[in-house]
Amino acid sequence: MKRGSREAERAKKLRSLGPNTRIYFTRLLAVAGTVCDHGTWLFTLALQIDAMIRYENASEQKTPAAR
Repeated sequence: MKRGSREAERAKKLRSLGPNTRIYFTRLLAVAGTVCDHGTWLFTLALQIDAMIRYENASEQKTPAAR
């Protein structure tokens, strides 16, 4: 499987969760990152997911003509 198709599949699954679930999951990772020994890795993952959610929300709010 190509990398692009895997990333597209992951993004599709993340979008299907809904915004509240995605935000909850990101916050959960951030809290876990501050508590456990692998905190830096988990916190970085939470930041990446949060950035992806913000990008998705921004792209969904754009009108088709603006894209």
